[in-house]
Amino acid sequence: AASTTITGSTFDHGVDVYVYREDGSAPLTITGNTLTSVGAATAGLTVHTYDSTPGVINTSPTITNNTISGTLRSNSGDTTGGRALAIYGQHLDPNKLTGNTGTGNTQNATFVSGTLTTSATLPVTGLPWVLGSDYYSTLTIDQGVTITINPGTIIKAVPGTGLSVNGSLTANGTAAAPVVFTSIKDDTIGGDTNGDGTVTTPAPADWNGITASGDTGTFSLTSTRVGYASQVSISNAASTTITGSTFDHGVDVSVFRGDGSA
Repeated sequence: AASTTITGSTFDHGVDVYVYREDGSAPLTITGNTLTSVGAATAGLTVHTYDSTPGVINTSPTITNNTISGTLRSNSGDTTGGRALAIYGQHLDPNKLTGNTGTGNTQNATFVSGTLTTSATLPVTGLPWVLGSDYYSTLTIDQGVTITINPGTIIKAVPGTGLSVNGSLTANGTAAAPVVFTSIKDDTIGGDTNGDGTVTTPAPADWNGITASGDTGTFSLTSTRVGYASQVSISNAASTTITGSTFDHGVDVSVFRGDGSA
């Protein structure tokens, strides 16, 4: 559609909602809706925007204040189903992805991947974020974009996904309230996010970790834990600061800087 607006509507008893937009700058707004008793589905609400034509750029969708409940896996072998909310896009503004809540979903979280193209502070209000999707293997912070993460924020990741920093990342943990990046299988913090009880347990290299590159952005981790990832790799960031942080269960850290005074 040239533009899509879904506002104040109700979808119930087996209805999941999927919105796809390709090469569009017209508004895509999904706000204030209620999805109940969704049933078996990959996600109760899925929004996927995609740029397929050079020079044609999607604007960020606005997905706010939706309530999603009762999204379930189709069977015990289904590892991806039952997500409350899934957002995939190459132009995402976290400030327009707020206030979404859910109960009774197998995986009660917002799954996000693609590219963040507007600076923001995390967490946004609403469901916790999980890195990962069926369409993009990473969540990328675009060049010129700064993402700041507040103390106590927990961000989990599904297998095979990671965080790529082309802009700037500042994780402001404290000793009492660290910022945590870990596997979705890690139930020791933030609870059983993937909703499978003890069926899965975390292991080293569960997810790809954090990579940062480019000479214009800054990379800062303060009192931050990165667990069960393959790596934290920083190459030629304009400045790099890692203080009071913990890297565990298979995470190696590599920092490269060439011709830099920062």
